[in-house]
Amino acid sequence: MSESTATGPLVSVIVAAYKQPAMLNQALASIAAQTYQPIEIVVIDDHSGPEFVSQYELPRNATLIVNEQNVGRASVVRNKAIRAARGEYIAFLDQDDLWVPTKIERQIAVLADQPTALMTYSTCVLVDGKGRVVRRRSPKLWAGRDTARALLKRNTVRAPSCVLMRRRALDTAGWFDETIKGSADWDMWLRLSGQARGAVIHQHEPLTAYRLHEGQWSRDEVMIARGSLAVMRSAGKWLPPLRPDLVGLLRRRTARWLCRLAQALQRAGQGGEESRALLAEAVQLRPLDIRARLLMLSLGKGK
Repeated sequence: MSESTATGPLVSVIVAAYKQPAMLNQALASIAAQTYQPIEIVVIDDHSGPEFVSQYELPRNATLIVNEQNVGRASVVRNKAIRAARGEYIAFLDQDDLWVPTKIERQIAVLADQPTALMTYSTCVLVDGKGRVVRRRSPKLWAGRDTARALLKRNTVRAPSCVLMRRRALDTAGWFDETIKGSADWDMWLRLSGQARGAVIHQHEPLTAYRLHEGQWSRDEVMIARGSLAVMRSAGKWLPPLRPDLVGLLRRRTARWLCRLAQALQRAGQGGEESRALLAEAVQLRPLDIRARLLMLSLGKGK
């Protein structure tokens, strides 16, 4: 469902919460400060416990959903919140990120100007615990480029908090893949550009602040590598018949993530047979890949 107001279509903001009430309240305050007003907020708490939930400062336009048990998977949490959302547009704000006041207004304007576009995302700045800008980070996705090709090479969307998408995009490309942990958002953006063939627009304005802190999932090298490999395997199921011109690139990227996961497992002390199997698959995909063969040799020496 969707509804509109005299000042524009309704935007549903999905906020995933887990045991960080101070950060969550700051994120909610950045939503409240938006210059665009037709907003509903769906906060979904992944079973933090009442001692944390009691500290949430929920605005009047917010609905709180509490999972009965911790699922620890962003794709599952986001899908559950989307089911409760009513907006024509969907935005995501992780509890440890912040928006500038004009974020939604600027993104609504871009999508209104380009009705065939399914999604837009902003550049973000990385900030430390004191709010100081460390650097800007958002690989550029230039207008007119092959979006599916660019997204297959790398996830140019720095964080889901940068995104505003049309609700109908979810009906076209499908929702977040709940089998993928750590990179389900990348899989979603790739499917939007490849399967749904919808335009994905990069706004170069820094409208989102990505806060760096201990405990972020993005610091888990094994999880990110495993999730990224899952994105490549997912693309392998739908991409070849739609974009046969990208099959070679898909093979190269899959081989790379096989190698990166093998290396991450080794560094984490979890290598052994799984690492060897991953590297063997990489060599099978790309027999002339020197990197994979050298990694296999190094594993053999480390027996």
